[in-house]
Amino acid sequence: MNMPYKTPLFISTLFFGAALLYLLGGIALAAVYAILWIDKIVLGMLGPIRYLGVEFTTLATIILGISYGPLPAFLFSIIVIPLLHSSKYLFLPLPQPEWPFFIPHPNNIVDAIGALCAGILWVIGIKELLILTAIVVIIKDAGYGISEKMMFGKPVDYFSAAMYLIFNCLLIFQFGPSIASLAA
Repeated sequence: MNMPYKTPLFISTLFFGAALLYLLGGIALAAVYAILWIDKIVLGMLGPIRYLGVEFTTLATIILGISYGPLPAFLFSIIVIPLLHSSKYLFLPLPQPEWPFFIPHPNNIVDAIGALCAGILWVIGIKELLILTAIVVIIKDAGYGISEKMMFGKPVDYFSAAMYLIFNCLLIFQFGPSIASLAA
């Protein structure tokens, strides 16, 4: 398929996917998909912005965890995040990734564990979103550090870890009531 035809088709997956998930799981699931799509596709192409802590996967996985519970959040994340991450390489003119298509990257597994933790923390009674977010981000930062070190031999990136924590806590501080109402 020629590139000019692939891009609009690919962009339509945002709308069709969100509409389908709205029908299957409601507004929260559609919003999570849209957030993940934007994060993995649009922000995923802007590598340096990640270094400054800008990412929305944590927000999406927290909404998943508190809306649908730990196990469904984990399963949705472990399937949809690698699917979105891989599909951008198929539809857009990007260099090929270092990891095989559609196989969860260790960092995708960390994201899914973050969704699981958000659901567990919510169920056991941590209802303050700022505290829940801080705990989930710290768990995810530790997971990213371990996966990057063990799998790829990269040093732990403390700056990005701190920036992820600050960015996500600021998001929750600003939009926490809206997120809580969406996830309820």
